[in-house]
This record gives sequence, structure tokens and C-alpha cells, in this order.
Amino acid sequence: MKRRNRNLLIVVLIIAILVWFFRKNIRMSFLDVDEAKKESVKAYIEENKGTFKGKPFAVYGRFKDLTNDDATLKKVLKASQANDHEELLSILNSL
Repeated sequence: MKRRNRNLLIVVLIIAILVWFFRKNIRMSFLDVDEAKKESVKAYIEENKGTFKGKPFAVYGRFKDLTNDDATLKKVLKASQANDHEELLSILNSL
């Protein structure tokens, strides 16, 4: 009987730790985007308006620091390859 209780306790502890771990990770992923990083990206976009076509991954990398959403990052890459500075600002404001 003691062995069964001990095994049950171990299983419950493992489940509790897993639930805690996943809740912590989900909470971290939904935190607001750091406004200082957003301002930095906005300043970079404004300073380099017409030069994105030659370095689209520089813009992509800056947005990667702000979001992990693949659909948004694909839009950023397409907009930077097209030198569409207005679209990049629109995407940035939507974050």
C-alpha cells in the first residue's frame, strides 16, 4: 500500500510540475512587446527607407526579436524585399 501511495504521489508531482512549466511558458509568450524595441525598429525603418531590398533579413531579424509569429515574419520579409516601408510600419503597429 505504501508503494502504491508513493508512486501516485510521484505521478501527481510530475503532472503538477509539467502544468506549472507549460503555464509559465504560455504566460511569457503573451507578454506585451517591449515598447523600446518597437521604437528601435521604427527608427531603423525610418532611417533606411529605400534600402531594404538589399538587406531584407536585417529587417526580418529586428522583427524576429519582437514576435515569433511565422505569418507576420513572412509578411515582413515580403515587404522588406519589395521596399515597402509603409507596410513594414503597418505590421510594426499591429504588434
